[in-house]
Amino acid sequence: MNTEAMTQLYRYAWGNNSKRSTMKGRACILLGTMSLGSVYIEFSDTGERVVTSRRALRRVLIAPRKEGEG
Repeated sequence: MNTEAMTQLYRYAWGNNSKRSTMKGRACILLGTMSLGSVYIEFSDTGERVVTSRRALRRVLIAPRKEGEG
């Protein structure tokens, strides 16, 4: 399993029903991958853990630090 992907920050992107609309836009961390495109995630703000589709996640790109930045 790719450990870099496991520490990557994601954003939940789907909001097409009442359950998903409460999760839309929240930051989450990928805890594990499962069969048939399912993933196990944990939301950063509440610690809530959910099994959802891999396609519901969007990677958050964080700019690398430059030398001299604190």
